[in-house]
Amino acid sequence: MESLLSAFKNKDNIIPLKKKEFDIFYDCKLKYPLLTISKISDKTGKTTSVNKIRRKDKEDPWKQDSKLPKKCSMTFKEYNTYMEYGGSLGHNQPAGHHKTNLSIYNETYLFSNISPQEIVFNTGLWVILETWTYRLQYEPDLEDITVFTGNIPSKTTMDFNGVKMNVPDYMYKLVCCKHKKHPNKFYIACFLMKNEPPKVKIHKIYNYLVSLKQLTEMSNINFFKFFNHYLQFNPIKYKISSMNKIVRVDVKFNRMLAKQMINSLYYGKLIYSKTLSILEKNWSEAQRSGFGDEFHEYYYNLAKNRITREDKGVSKKLSSRRKSSGKSKSSGKSKKNNIGKQSTKKSSSFKSSGSKKGKTKLKSSR
Repeated sequence: MESLLSAFKNKDNIIPLKKKEFDIFYDCKLKYPLLTISKISDKTGKTTSVNKIRRKDKEDPWKQDSKLPKKCSMTFKEYNTYMEYGGSLGHNQPAGHHKTNLSIYNETYLFSNISPQEIVFNTGLWVILETWTYRLQYEPDLEDITVFTGNIPSKTTMDFNGVKMNVPDYMYKLVCCKHKKHPNKFYIACFLMKNEPPKVKIHKIYNYLVSLKQLTEMSNINFFKFFNHYLQFNPIKYKISSMNKIVRVDVKFNRMLAKQMINSLYYGKLIYSKTLSILEKNWSEAQRSGFGDEFHEYYYNLAKNRITREDKGVSKKLSSRRKSSGKSKSSGKSKKNNIGKQSTKKSSSFKSSGSKKGKTKLKSSR
């Protein structure tokens, strides 16, 4: 993995991490992965033991990666603050793709596999893209399916109530594979998505396809070095072609996926509520619609904390302004009174000294 660091334009802060089913190239300065790599096969998402791994049956095992220096990782407390503003802990390698056993599953919850991801995007459009990559295992002619998942950092650092964080502007997946019937072809699909709430409600992942050239320029990564390492790509042997020529770049919705999209919208409704009254209204609506689960309740409480704190902040500012305004008014009145008294004193003093001077002058003129 060390040899692949040269593929990055800026490799100074990158730490390579080898996990059981995926690889990570982690940026210590940004505190999230720049790139993760995994394979898709007929074993993807399957559990080898009798007991199946279901997320709803266990608490999310979020944990800092012991392989990373503490200074290189965000804390859960910092992420929790970010979540109050519409963020989430975004898996780069999906937990649902790595259920071989509990140890492998838990590795996806290490902070080395997490990046700051907007919640509506994470639970909506991004889920559709992950579903598409997952279902590639059922394409019988595809071989050596490899998924490169990464983040394109922002040029600015954001401040979330004192927590400074670089939130990626974009997230992407570069999917590569070979085909049994076309042995001299190397197929790719590059998806680039903004890390923000999608502006459309009907998601078609083919709308997010970009060229390899564009993705290379935006990520500052030479992907050909990774192609060679993970898929034994040889430019003399293989000709690059688009995956949309061999598979459908779209996702057929089932009932579960359709429900997930509504689930995603309620996260947005709750966390982006502007006032407590709107929040309570949205929470009641979510509960009536069957989305009163612990995850939505968590975001309801996060929004409540943020709005309450912001309201207190506004109240303090208004109170401070009123006090300063009251002080300035009273000081203004006292100044006017003082000025009036001073002018009266000066006037009488002037008259008094004037009469005295007048008498003196008169006397001296004689």
